Amino acid sequence: MENMDTAFISNNIKYLRKSASLSQEEFAAKVGLNRGNIATYENGVAEPKMSNLLGIAAFFQVSVEQLACSDLSKFDVNAGPSDKVQLASNVVMDFKNKADEIAAVLQSFQTYHRFKMKSMDAIPKDLQMMVINFEELFEVSESLLAQHLALIQNLINL
Repeated sequence: MENMDTAFISNNIKYLRKSASLSQEEFAAKVGLNRGNIATYENGVAEPKMSNLLGIAAFFQVSVEQLACSDLSKFDVNAGPSDKVQLASNVVMDFKNKADEIAAVLQSFQTYHRFKMKSMDAIPKDLQMMVINFEELFEVSESLLAQHLALIQNLINL
């Protein structure tokens, strides 16, 4: 999962629990944990294990991505299906915006690399392998980003 933000997780768990009018103890019992686990997750002291994160997301009927990568307090958790579609759409657009930022950073790296290569008369032997590795890594990054953007575009077109 890309760039999981513990602040989102802790704030979202607390927000969703309170929206469901549950105490930490009541919520913990419903998801098979103890109150201490919930308190440490909500305070950002600990991150839930994946199995616990899956259970929490399933309980609240949100995806792990929504729980970890979005501020759910901006949305009505008791909303109907069309509002949940809007939430999913917003999450997809967040991913698209992040992908666009990554594309800009990659382009900047490539521009800098090309500039440095042109300004060097000869590449020292100890740097030649690094240059080759950078170029290969850059190509892989571009390919992954293109696939990521294509997937996002397919989700937008649904």
